Amino acid sequence: MGGNKRKPIGQAEKAQAVSGKKQESKGGKDGKSGKFGGKSIPGVLRVDDTEAVKLLTPLKAITIHGAARALGTDGSTAGLLLKNLENKSVLRRVGGYSGHFVYALANS
Repeated sequence: MGGNKRKPIGQAEKAQAVSGKKQESKGGKDGKSGKFGGKSIPGVLRVDDTEAVKLLTPLKAITIHGAARALGTDGSTAGLLLKNLENKSVLRRVGGYSGHFVYALANS
């Protein structure tokens, strides 16, 4: 029962100063900058259909999660891309249910 005791003011200030230095060093190492910190912007995909197909070709089963990882974007954008490619007859749906579909390339 109970919880952690409050630290004295001096220890709290030291802990805050140390964690602030760690965050500064992390921000400088990776070189990511900008408003979103290197994360993908929702709804914006910077590849065209042919590049997307090249990135999706090595995947055994093309799912929204797998496509998002391969393309480096979020799941909603990857889902929109997969639906778009399905409408263009580049992909075909081979399984899945309730929005969790599995796709395959139409030419294979």
